[in-house]
Amino acid sequence: MKKTEIYTLGSPYREDLTVSGYSFGYGQKAACIVGSIRGNEIQQLYVCSQIIRKLEELEAANAVTPGKEILVIPSVNHHAMNIGKNMPGDFIPHVRMMDTGKQNTSLACLFGLPYVVVRKPRPIDTTTLNYNWQIWDTNAFSLYTTETDVIDEVSARQAVAAVMRFLTRMGILKYHSHNGYIATVIGEEELVSVRTDNGGIYRRLCHPGDEVQIGTPLAEIVHPYEGHVISTVLSPVAGIVFFTHKKPLVTENEVICKIIRRMHE
Repeated sequence: MKKTEIYTLGSPYREDLTVSGYSFGYGQKAACIVGSIRGNEIQQLYVCSQIIRKLEELEAANAVTPGKEILVIPSVNHHAMNIGKNMPGDFIPHVRMMDTGKQNTSLACLFGLPYVVVRKPRPIDTTTLNYNWQIWDTNAFSLYTTETDVIDEVSARQAVAAVMRFLTRMGILKYHSHNGYIATVIGEEELVSVRTDNGGIYRRLCHPGDEVQIGTPLAEIVHPYEGHVISTVLSPVAGIVFFTHKKPLVTENEVICKIIRRMHE
């Protein structure tokens, strides 16, 4: 393992922001794994730390394919670790990628996670690292685990296993793991967003991976002062719960659930 300084950015109010990278093997730059980039991505940072730990063991066992180099960057913007910018909630573990016209969903399936989600890029996405990697002929994938702002050991291990599986199937690493899932590829437009009609204390009644029918209760909104249920959010479709909100409070018209609609509907 070799630790290098990728980039340093000066700051007038705190210590310089130094982006560090950990490389394994030598030769062709075969894969780069980037952890937390913004906001509250604690789980992503932890997953990268476990990938580094695993790759250090595998490199010592000569399991990195000769002539291949793997780079891991645990954090790009750790100065922002105390700022929450993402949708608060839990996801089914999945691979997410943008429809740039150059995306390769077949490669995304090699991670062996349950779903691959493809979404249309927004104008702001054209400035992101993921988008520009794809435009400049590099396959780029975003891995989502169950948690974001807290550490979840189970889904973290699943993410590490997915990365090891992908690197092995791409011929970059020599590693034996179970085959994982046969991924289902869906478009983000297939996800049905369910919103609240009231604000208040949020009581979650479903979890990612749950199967729901039309009318299945997904959540209850409790009056913050009087304690009674003022609203029960029902599923508008039959399908699989993909995402659920988990913070204790919600506002009116907030997305608290995303459902993968059954194909026959």
